[in-house]
Amino acid sequence: MKYLKFFYDLTLRVSGTSYVTAHTFFKAIVDIFEVITTLKNDMDEQIQQMANRIEAKVRKYWFEHDEEEEEENLKINRLVYIACVLDPRRKLAYLSFMLDAMYGKSKGEALVKEVTADMTDMFE
Repeated sequence: MKYLKFFYDLTLRVSGTSYVTAHTFFKAIVDIFEVITTLKNDMDEQIQQMANRIEAKVRKYWFEHDEEEEEENLKINRLVYIACVLDPRRKLAYLSFMLDAMYGKSKGEALVKEVTADMTDMFE
């Protein structure tokens, strides 16, 4: 099954110890959610159920529930976002687009402002 190969290759890509992976980490997370969405929309009910189980595990590991705002947030160190911005293939526009898609426009814009402020602080 091509999706199992995707998850296998992704695991190898982000868990590499002999090369730098930080700049590809955010893209990998985005890829995971794109594949899960595709699987959830599959016509085969077993594939849909598998996708729901995978999504539940991913959300358990990668998301935290904000009781105050009653929403889920990715548990990602902001340095992953900064690495994404510094990757010449991605940049801030990509990060902004993907955060808007994942969180919605207002939350995405707020995160981009935080990342921009962090980068400004780093390079002042």
